[in-house]
Amino acid sequence: MDFTDVVVFEEATTYPIILIAQKSNHKSNFIFFKYTKANFYDKELLCNTSIYTEVAQDKLNTSAWNFINSFEKNVLSKIQKHKSIIELFGKCYYGVKTALNEAFVTENNLGSYNVLKDVYDGKDLKKWATPQPFKKMIVFESKSTSKNFGKLSEDVAFEKMKVAYPEIISHLEPFKEKAKKRFDKGEYWWELRNCAYYDLFEKPKIIFPNLQNNNKFAFDDTGVYLNAPAVFLPSNDKALLAVLNSKAVWHFLKSGCVIRSGGYIEVKPQYFEQIPIPNIDATIQNKLTVLADKAIQAKTNNQQADITEIENQVDQLVYKLYELTEEEIK
Repeated sequence: MDFTDVVVFEEATTYPIILIAQKSNHKSNFIFFKYTKANFYDKELLCNTSIYTEVAQDKLNTSAWNFINSFEKNVLSKIQKHKSIIELFGKCYYGVKTALNEAFVTENNLGSYNVLKDVYDGKDLKKWATPQPFKKMIVFESKSTSKNFGKLSEDVAFEKMKVAYPEIISHLEPFKEKAKKRFDKGEYWWELRNCAYYDLFEKPKIIFPNLQNNNKFAFDDTGVYLNAPAVFLPSNDKALLAVLNSKAVWHFLKSGCVIRSGGYIEVKPQYFEQIPIPNIDATIQNKLTVLADKAIQAKTNNQQADITEIENQVDQLVYKLYELTEEEIK
């Protein structure tokens, strides 16, 4: 029994599940109850709005259990037979972890220094294209102070930083004690932790929030940074972006990602990297790229633009790539 968003405990947000199991060779099907969002104390409503699914026990594997019926299992199997993102495109990465966002992410105008990077929080990210960033991240990389001024005592180094970056240091100084207490920080308290992939933020990438209630994959080639836990994949493949924003991929993600409240799922890197990507020939690659460009342009010009027709065309192409039938699409 999965209670999903049902409020079982009035003063706590929980996701309770009741599992009754025994070790045996029993191969028959069993019933899985999934309660929809309802008042836990309204028993009649709770039962009438619940989902009852017959699950084949012999379809459960040893890694993770997915309580879906045989038909849905077959649909997923068609999708899963393809190579994963990590096999085809490599790793994805979290955004920068400052450990003190109130200090290092700001909307204030602190000048035009090259250590001030345009940045998105996960909540800023939209599908296809994201509005112009309005925040800056202060990125003093670990050991950058020593690189610029030599190995100095903290007090002497701080005086040199005040001369070199007066507006930024004036902004950071009130957060000094909090910044010092960070477990993850650089050589000096105004620096960020070590990060081996700062350069990747400057390159074309597919960006997305870790929490999604529908596909929210966007393309960026402007060098915008991300604030963790937002995630990015270094790639300029817009056909891949189109596949990621398809209904077929959303179906896959909902089946394997951690469910959060309000209809959201958590798309962690380890889940994203396992998304199966079908083989795409040059003709379909070009069609998907053209459609992605149209969607990006439309959403860049107006976030409220209706691109339903474009997305329907993407979905139909992707359904064919995964070899899904009309019945399976429904």
